[in-house]
Amino acid sequence: MFGMEGTISGLDNKGSFLNTAFGAGDDVFSWRANVLATVVGRAGFAVQNNLFYIKGGYAGVNNRLSVSDTVGPATGSGGQTHWANGWTVGAGWEYGVTRNWIVGLEYNYAAFGSQTYQLGGTTTNYTFDAKPRDLQWAVVRASYKFDAPVIARY
Repeated sequence: MFGMEGTISGLDNKGSFLNTAFGAGDDVFSWRANVLATVVGRAGFAVQNNLFYIKGGYAGVNNRLSVSDTVGPATGSGGQTHWANGWTVGAGWEYGVTRNWIVGLEYNYAAFGSQTYQLGGTTTNYTFDAKPRDLQWAVVRASYKFDAPVIARY
């Protein structure tokens, strides 16, 4: 079995940390990834009602970084959003319960490249390279396969 697959997913993957390396320890850096897209090739083999497959290809994520600096002499806040490109790999299993119903499990991993961010405040600018966090996710799937339309024969 060979094929192609594309997905678009909404995420709520976020976090923040307090930077104590630059002075008073008041620099709060935050990140948030909210959209993930993949385009992959799939290859696998079938054994009776089972389908085992691997997949790999492109992954992209919409990533926002922001900073807030509240203690002087340099204060301010700012943020920037980038689309980060990367790659993904995965593997899965599907089982044909009946002619039309299919269930399956899948595991995926995605990694992304580094981007340069410029986060500016009113009196301070931060320029640094950052990379979105690698993502791992699992999919539990139930699918219904429609039969071909009936064509009347005369």
